[in-house]
Amino acid sequence: MSDVDLLHLPVELLHRIFDYLEAQAIWSVRRVCKQLYSTTSTYDRFHLNINSQSKRLLKLFARWILPECIVSLTFDIPESRNYFFWCLRTESEDDMIRLFISLFAGHQFTRLRSLVINRAYDRDIDFLSHHLNTNYLESLSVHMYGDRVSITIVFINAILSQNCIRKLYFNNSVHIINEMPWPDHCKLEQLILNTCGYNRYLMVLNDLLNLKIFVIDEWHSYNFGFSTDLLACKHPSLLTSLTIRNCTLPMEHIETLLSRTPALVHLKLISRKRAFDSIFDGYNWEQLILNMLPQLNQFEYFFSFINKKNDYMKILNRVIASFQTPFCPSKQKMKGDCRHD
Repeated sequence: MSDVDLLHLPVELLHRIFDYLEAQAIWSVRRVCKQLYSTTSTYDRFHLNINSQSKRLLKLFARWILPECIVSLTFDIPESRNYFFWCLRTESEDDMIRLFISLFAGHQFTRLRSLVINRAYDRDIDFLSHHLNTNYLESLSVHMYGDRVSITIVFINAILSQNCIRKLYFNNSVHIINEMPWPDHCKLEQLILNTCGYNRYLMVLNDLLNLKIFVIDEWHSYNFGFSTDLLACKHPSLLTSLTIRNCTLPMEHIETLLSRTPALVHLKLISRKRAFDSIFDGYNWEQLILNMLPQLNQFEYFFSFINKKNDYMKILNRVIASFQTPFCPSKQKMKGDCRHD
């Protein structure tokens, strides 16, 4: 098979390759030769990442890229920014969000499908909400600083009220979830939270009827199991995928969680505990899956604990043996990783 030169590829194929590149990389390709210059000039699905390195290129991008050709936008705000001095700042050139809006007509972002805002304050969100067209967003990710989130809640709620949004991530879930008035008939299918507790978990399952994928970075175990009548599950959840990346709950609490999600097809659980308990028993998981999760076909797990004795090999062999039942390989429901230090 002979080698194919990049310049001999069809324009449509080159555009598909560009779909995996950010605008900065396409700008470099554009400067190689006249043919690639022409090819990049007809491309219309740009992923723009605005960070401290790309600020100097913004004016070039504004002359080259039309707002309606941008489908993905990321504001990666420097982590060292000080909120006090930011509030006092008056020159928009010092702030990348204001600089971007001053160069691009925000209302013309009619094809914007993904928006990521990293390390923002409530006031950043307020400015964007007045200058950026978010009517067609399918994915929104907001990483907040500070405890003031009232404007951010209004901003997120307005986007959730639209029919396009399908994926949402935000890190300040402790403040936002409790105050979020989830709109009726919300179409959200994927939700990622940095923290979650039992009450918030029930609120999400009750209010987001179309939710299919739920990812929780860290589980807060305080007040587990306490819920008012208003938080009692109103209907069976249609959730098909649940991931908890940092969980210290005992087995009985995990059973309570999973009893709310009978339609799960995928479950991923990372549990770091201080003591060896029933969560390490494969037989318990076999019974839980058979009785509560009949549709589950993929279970990914990582369990660890602190062993202060020297019998870790004995414990390790017992754990491995409990997962080596005919149920696990025949149903192909369990995939685990067993390690010790």
